[in-house]
Amino acid sequence: VTDAALDYRNNPQTPLVRGDELAEALGIRPGPQLGELLAKIAEARFVGEISTSDQAVALARAAL
Repeated sequence: VTDAALDYRNNPQTPLVRGDELAEALGIRPGPQLGELLAKIAEARFVGEISTSDQAVALARAAL
């Protein structure tokens, strides 16, 4: 495990978008699909691909 991964685990960031907000924005119901989208958002943020809630929703919308 890398130092960056350990730092991320020990100091989690506040999510860019909450699950309920994302579900409403995308018109989907809570469930496994929503969890997968939230995981994609967290990963994209960690690697620096996104940094705002608008970008997070756009990423999730594109992944649908």
